[in-house]
Amino acid sequence: MFGHRPVTALVAGAGPVGLFAALSLAQRGQSVRLIDRGVRTNFESYALALHPLSLSLLEGIGLVDEALALGLRVPRVMMEGFDGNPWSVELSASSSRFPFLLILPQGRFEGLLVRALQKEGVEVEWNRSLAGFDQSGDRLHCQIDHLGDQAMGYAVSGMSRMKVGRSRIEASYILGTDGIWSTVRRELGIGWKRTARERAFELYEFPVRESREILARVIRKDHGLMSIWPLPGNRIRMTFEVPVGSDGEIGVEDLRARCLEHEIAMDMPTELSWSSRMEFVPGMAESMGRDRCWLAGDSAHRTLPQGVQSMNGGLVEAALVASRISDAADAHLQAAAFEDYAASRLDEWEFMLGVGAAEVEQDRRGSIPATGRLHQQLMKSWRGGAPGKVAV
Repeated sequence: MFGHRPVTALVAGAGPVGLFAALSLAQRGQSVRLIDRGVRTNFESYALALHPLSLSLLEGIGLVDEALALGLRVPRVMMEGFDGNPWSVELSASSSRFPFLLILPQGRFEGLLVRALQKEGVEVEWNRSLAGFDQSGDRLHCQIDHLGDQAMGYAVSGMSRMKVGRSRIEASYILGTDGIWSTVRRELGIGWKRTARERAFELYEFPVRESREILARVIRKDHGLMSIWPLPGNRIRMTFEVPVGSDGEIGVEDLRARCLEHEIAMDMPTELSWSSRMEFVPGMAESMGRDRCWLAGDSAHRTLPQGVQSMNGGLVEAALVASRISDAADAHLQAAAFEDYAASRLDEWEFMLGVGAAEVEQDRRGSIPATGRLHQQLMKSWRGGAPGKVAV
């Protein structure tokens, strides 16, 4: 199925950003290979909402109607505790073609993209990891490790993932969408700049009677940030900031304790759909790449989960890189196009991460569920000091 012919692009990392990048390239007639060290798409993840701009990008590749059928539309998000006045992001008043957030958990979104890729004749190559690459002229020679599970141990048995083989891929470009520990970024020697302190969050997802009646909220208190999101299929997700270093399994009683701590009154579920604890270190790469190797998504930036910015910003980056790879006809124009991409994206993430700002300002910027021009418009409106509803 996967031949040895050179391809236009190797995409390393098959999360939503990598899947979207590969699909954008394939639909433009470019040959592409997509690898991931995992064994399947991600069914449980923090990423849950598509911004209006992301929905426009999905419309451009013919997937927005299917996405809308799978997701739940949220026209506003309440912001509380940031500056004394409740404030709401009124996406319903936006001039955007899609004046709402679409709540669509990452697993469903990735499944949608995988099916679309299969129609283009592109399969995700699971259990494949980029080991390294070198460049010769306009070709990148990429070493790919093949991974497999091997039983190990006697007294305590288990499974360990390890290298079981190696192959090579020749490509004109590499797009690193391989996450916070990006091999592409490491191979390029690009440094990582931490922009804020480490933060930890607990996530609880559970069924409710009617999720459409639940108001999306992001709340900042002395305990830290928390958020409430309605989900499709009559479920709800609650996320609470906790001290870094918290460990152990979490369940319904922990959810009850968090709700009491944050003075959230609600009927407790008898069981959880899933729960998780995760730590975040906000930061960004010192460069978006160079020459024929570029970064997008979590390999280039890491935000707190409240605004779902890193994935949505990554989708924009995937579209930009795909268009530059597909459209560049001559080397000089090509270089200028990528330099513009790198500079503009770094500027945007400096702003959204609030580099050098106080923590409350960083939390404010990171909690707004928007990127790009829309994010800046919302920040300007919020700073205007008018409490209550703000139209985009």
